Amino acid sequence: MSIPTYTLEELESIFGRMDPERLFFIRSGSDLEPETFDALICKIALSYDPASRLQNLEYLLLILHEARATDQERFLIEVYLPWVSIQRSMKNQMIRISEEFSRLSELDVCSESDTAHIATKIYRPLVADVLDPYLSLVMACYQFKEGKYVNIHETDVGQGERSKAEYLAARIKEGGGPVDFLSGYDPIVRNALSHGGSSGVVYEKNSVLFRNIKRQVPPIVTTRRWTHDELTSTS
Repeated sequence: MSIPTYTLEELESIFGRMDPERLFFIRSGSDLEPETFDALICKIALSYDPASRLQNLEYLLLILHEARATDQERFLIEVYLPWVSIQRSMKNQMIRISEEFSRLSELDVCSESDTAHIATKIYRPLVADVLDPYLSLVMACYQFKEGKYVNIHETDVGQGERSKAEYLAARIKEGGGPVDFLSGYDPIVRNALSHGGSSGVVYEKNSVLFRNIKRQVPPIVTTRRWTHDELTSTS
């Protein structure tokens, strides 16, 4: 994994733009409790690549507010608030994943058992249980803007996360959005971890080979190899 480097001037510019006060579209950050304001700063700024974090955040906020501007009352009642109930249902799973994250420093990413633990106990549930509902929210915003939205349940369960990711990638590209908006998601890796059986994942000395197998005669195999560092940083 290559960690970006920045000059002091670049970092000052990036973190200046990350000020929650600047990112609010409607209300003022001064309306918030100091603890809430400080927590927002931590969530926004903690990233090994703050420039990409900022680009993705600004684009996400833009999509949300464009959808809201279409019909504010309907957006809040039919899209956002129903989605919040989905988001709240993830609380226990997010706690479990956070606990696994806290153990990363204890794990040896070069050992097969610990690498398997990271892949199956962190990356897989992170995508299936946490990322997928957030994809649903962004997809619902696009559908709402385009007049194609039905309800949050249909958006959330009507398609798998791979179809949602492909839908969003096309919309983001059309809108000139950040190219790495979905960079942490890899459908080949996700499929290999979920449906590969005994042949889906091969743990090697310095990397992990993920094999997406379309079972037919002869089988069609698509592969992705991640180093241990890539697996850890993506998770």
